[in-house]
Amino acid sequence: MMTSQLFASCRRLIVVGAILFLSGAAEAQSGAPGLLSHRAVYGLSKHIGSASSDVTGVKGRLEITFEVACDGWRMEQYIGFRLYHAEGAGFEHIAHLSGWESTNGADFWFNTRSYQDRELSEELGGVARLDEPGASGETRFAKPEKETVPLPAGTIFPARHLAELIATAKAGKQHLTRTVFDGSTLDSPYEITAFIGLERAPGDENVPRIVSEKRSWSFRLAYFKLEAMQPSPEFELSAVLYENGVAGDMIYDYGDFSIDVKLRELEVLPVRECVK
Repeated sequence: MMTSQLFASCRRLIVVGAILFLSGAAEAQSGAPGLLSHRAVYGLSKHIGSASSDVTGVKGRLEITFEVACDGWRMEQYIGFRLYHAEGAGFEHIAHLSGWESTNGADFWFNTRSYQDRELSEELGGVARLDEPGASGETRFAKPEKETVPLPAGTIFPARHLAELIATAKAGKQHLTRTVFDGSTLDSPYEITAFIGLERAPGDENVPRIVSEKRSWSFRLAYFKLEAMQPSPEFELSAVLYENGVAGDMIYDYGDFSIDVKLRELEVLPVRECVK
């Protein structure tokens, strides 16, 4: 894979990895317990089972802060890593993303800055709006330049997508396909096909207690460009997702190599009171 393609994929995964934390959003707003406001830190390394490629190593960090607000869901994500090649040269990539999604799923604000070797390589930001959740809409980009792009009917935003994923898993179903706009690249929205494994019982001693006592499922998400001719996905993501919305260990699969994303730290954040 070309270095530029790898960096583009990693920018997408900043959002993808972070949004795994939003799965309980619908339950939280309806008053049911479940969604955890928190900060999580992950370590990045090359997956041992990767196919041969010119990428010999990865070292980095993914940090996510997620808060439930009265009007929606706020998130901050940071990812920084160094990519090593067979010839020994390393490339440093850093990106920061902030976003907000309304509780009714109709509005999504996003902003991303990406740096390669400490120099700004891309800045992307704007607001996406739907006529109503699942309907058509448009994205008004402010960066990299002002532009309005239509969103096809059936598009949803990340929090609603993950709420549907959790609902599908709880219902015992194994597949879900949706068109999702996440604001991470100009290629978005993507058609995302999810494959859901069997429910995992609580009791994993290798994770913090706040998640070890919860049910979980193994997910594999395949990302396809809309109207793409090739049958293979752009990339895939595997993750353990807990019923309180916390994502455990993940694998980012680029085809010719993969990245392990291991949960290292989990901090519970205070819940904000909402005025009724």
